[in-house]
Amino acid sequence: MVFIVTGASGHIGNQVVRTLLQQGYEVKVLARNPLAQFQGKAVVVTLGDLTDPDFLNREIRISDIVIHAVGYIDLHNSDYDKSVEANLTTAQVMADVCKDRGARLVYISTADIIDKEDEGIIEEPVTFKTIDPSDHYAYTKKEATLYVRKTIKSGLSGVILYPTAVIGANDYKLGPISKEIQSVLKKRVLFSLSGGYNFIDVEDLSKAIIQSGFLPYNDEFILSGFNLSITDLYKRIRNFTKQKKIIIHVPLWLVRKLIGFNKQYSMKMIDVVTENHKYSNQKMKKALLSELKPFDLTLAETIRFVQTKR
Repeated sequence: MVFIVTGASGHIGNQVVRTLLQQGYEVKVLARNPLAQFQGKAVVVTLGDLTDPDFLNREIRISDIVIHAVGYIDLHNSDYDKSVEANLTTAQVMADVCKDRGARLVYISTADIIDKEDEGIIEEPVTFKTIDPSDHYAYTKKEATLYVRKTIKSGLSGVILYPTAVIGANDYKLGPISKEIQSVLKKRVLFSLSGGYNFIDVEDLSKAIIQSGFLPYNDEFILSGFNLSITDLYKRIRNFTKQKKIIIHVPLWLVRKLIGFNKQYSMKMIDVVTENHKYSNQKMKKALLSELKPFDLTLAETIRFVQTKR
């Protein structure tokens, strides 16, 4: 058995590889380009086109566990074709090949596509929002998830995972959460709004992902951690750094009027932080990961990492 990981240049995939190595597993990474962060480590990196069934058929064998973590987060909806290729086409081809080859697929979806009530706890089984194609990331991830779900029903051995907001060290590309923390560290005056995130530590997430590969059944899990308001996050950053920061609450109606004047943020980002983020993690804790790293420790590790990326 070999663990095969895609998307290893991203935050989740990178940490999954690191955790697999720490746990002593044989790891192969499938990627388009060389990955310098794995030089000198016991990882086989094979270069190829992840939309090419012939390439995948050569690399995937029966009993392999494939962790498909490829993803392109297009927050400003600027490149639909790239979103389709990265988020949808690769997942479709991977699901078909894993089914044909007898491999198990661990597909990393996203909690962004889950249909939620305005109040209450969000838990499995999940249903999906109605998403317009103009929302590139959510639409293509939803379509990919539907395809993987359909393929599992037709014989693929697999599990679908829905992570919430991922936070932690080793985010070398600096995703949205890391960039926001980096930005907060540089500012003295912080503008907050009603809303928040459910955060899951990237190491905890990687452990749950790996464990799901060994389940003797097919299933779907929300992978979530801690609910925090934006104001609480800012206060925790302020307390950790001991920097003098002024936090000013801004009404949501004003944020929506001004968002067009700030290229750093988008209406999509505002919608994400203001929707219900009270996710249950009871099913995850029962089957995949019983203990979570304390959030303040995760935040400290994240701050130290992003400070090295200035």
